[in-house]
Amino acid sequence: MLWHRAWIESRGRFLFGLAATGTACAYGWYANRFTSQGVPRTTFIVCCFLFGMGGLLRERALGTAPFTLALPVSRLHLVAARAGVGWLELVVLALPASLFTASPLPSWLLWVAGGSSLFAVAFLASSVLAGEYTPFVVSWIAFFGHTTTTQYVRLMRPALRPYLFTLQEIMSRLRPFSTALAVMVLAGVSCALLAGAAAYTTRKDF
Repeated sequence: MLWHRAWIESRGRFLFGLAATGTACAYGWYANRFTSQGVPRTTFIVCCFLFGMGGLLRERALGTAPFTLALPVSRLHLVAARAGVGWLELVVLALPASLFTASPLPSWLLWVAGGSSLFAVAFLASSVLAGEYTPFVVSWIAFFGHTTTTQYVRLMRPALRPYLFTLQEIMSRLRPFSTALAVMVLAGVSCALLAGAAAYTTRKDF
């Protein structure tokens, strides 16, 4: 029931994201035979942030939180259902880009891993911050901060350049790195952020 409820609440965003990402990837392939950069990648990133929106803080603003909290399930189960549905949605959303590449499986894995970390950032932000648009804006700030910091450190410490990558580079495989290691690191980051969101939600007084 919880998973179905989470799907009902998020299916509009998912269908919009699927249409937007599929269209962007198809156009990218038609225009230059490349779908892992530019508009397709940016569209996917936006959708991952959108999938992370929602949660009990948002429901409190809408007035539906008391009903949700009255359900005979724990808050952890509520968080897990919303996170699980959102993650499955981005897994599906990563398919269009990988289908148009020379190495579909590695490309799909990297988009899923990168998308999972972006989704987890937005999920945590929406669990901690109230406001309809605040979590989305904060997620973009965090993403921009990661990109800027990585590029700055590479500029100031040239010796570290072979070991530092932006998330965009990982998703697009623009620099040589281990796909398996990148997936494991991003998976660890995603799990840590989601665990933080779950821990905060279970203790929050709504």
